[in-house]
Amino acid sequence: KIEGAAIDTLRLAVVGCGAVIEQRYVHAFKKLKWMPSVLIDPSPNRSKSVAGMLGGRFAEAGRALELAEAFDAAVVSVPHALHEPLCLELLRAGKHVLVEKPMAETADSCARMNHAAGEGGARIAVALMRHQAPSLRWLKAALNADAFGKVKRFTIREGYEYAWPLTTDAMWRKEQAGGGVLMDTGAHTMDQVIWWFGEPDDIEYFDDCDGGVEANCLIRMHWANGLEGEVELTRTRVLSNTIKLTAEKGRLSLGITGTGVTGDEAMLGFASPLGKPPFAPIAGPGLFVHLLSNFNQYAQGRDDANVVTGEQAARSVALIERCYAARKRLNLPWIAYQEAV
Repeated sequence: KIEGAAIDTLRLAVVGCGAVIEQRYVHAFKKLKWMPSVLIDPSPNRSKSVAGMLGGRFAEAGRALELAEAFDAAVVSVPHALHEPLCLELLRAGKHVLVEKPMAETADSCARMNHAAGEGGARIAVALMRHQAPSLRWLKAALNADAFGKVKRFTIREGYEYAWPLTTDAMWRKEQAGGGVLMDTGAHTMDQVIWWFGEPDDIEYFDDCDGGVEANCLIRMHWANGLEGEVELTRTRVLSNTIKLTAEKGRLSLGITGTGVTGDEAMLGFASPLGKPPFAPIAGPGLFVHLLSNFNQYAQGRDDANVVTGEQAARSVALIERCYAARKRLNLPWIAYQEAV
């Protein structure tokens, strides 16, 4: 548990004052008593709204670096297409960055961002906050220790009827979002796949994109060691929101965001440094408290801080690119498609 101790060693800017800042970060700022000194958004109403939630007045500017002397690090939460240009500017100026997921739309963009961090002597981390969940970290430790024997297969089903309180329509515009549910929710899911199992050798990818952004997708993955995995993502219906494993010692099921762990007794007995199941679940806003606390440590040179670095996050972006490059039409039997002549 993180107590609400003040963090005053880094002065913080928020670049982009949209829904995720309101719904998740405001709680974390207050809990940690780490208040931003700068709020930046193209809409004065957005920055004023967040300022009201934080209970203070904050410096504003049209561009982040107009107030460069007022902050040391920045949380960047803007449409996906703007991640690269904004982060390049900040990192080259020596500002540490916590950027919302996905890190960028392409692996090449990620590489440029990581290079810029080196140029500026800054650090970049990506807000893949599921790495903060104790049960998901326990799974990683168990897999590293080969505690389940050979893992044969896994399935991930993740989806809801989309209800996030958006403040713009950027998520529905391909030129701003870069993609649909795979680029959005899948940024978390593909990161988890690589975190736990490494990068797949072969993939099959299917989605329902018809010129816009996809709302449903299915990915089948294969590894040279015989592991098979299937990931289903949707914005149109409620799925189980679990990862299920079949291994030599039995079966295991976990909530995809780090909730309950169930399974065969032989699978649940592994004790990691965090202990063993059951773990107390951490609600979404609580994960951001841990995320920000660890980012603060990482930005100050703590290499062992629990963050997803730019180098690590770039791998999941590359996997998303591989999926889009291999796209096939998802079978939707209730829709009659007419192929182009």
